Amino acid sequence: DRWTLTARLAPAGRLRAERGIHLPSEVHDDQMVVDAGAIAPLHRDCARRSMKLCPHLRADPDLKLARFPERHVVIPLMAAPADGGGAPPVIGFLQLCAITATIDRRWRRAD
Repeated sequence: DRWTLTARLAPAGRLRAERGIHLPSEVHDDQMVVDAGAIAPLHRDCARRSMKLCPHLRADPDLKLARFPERHVVIPLMAAPADGGGAPPVIGFLQLCAITATIDRRWRRAD
């Protein structure tokens, strides 16, 4: 019983190419994933209550309650130091991506 309010579907290849997200190699570029950001999935009743009570969520015209797929990965998004002083990148954010069974054959990675 996991649902999402703010996630958007995107081809895995687009997330790789445009955002540098490193999804597992078994996830093909044309496979659709749920790009959930840092927003954890909720129980359906909790999601509905949030939609009703939260002014920020109510103000979102694109808000959509959707079932969160069972298969998901948490991916660290790396951040380089601002001064570029040779320090290694650090984890700046944890990205939650759910893996769907949907394929978007229209998506092609520009090489």
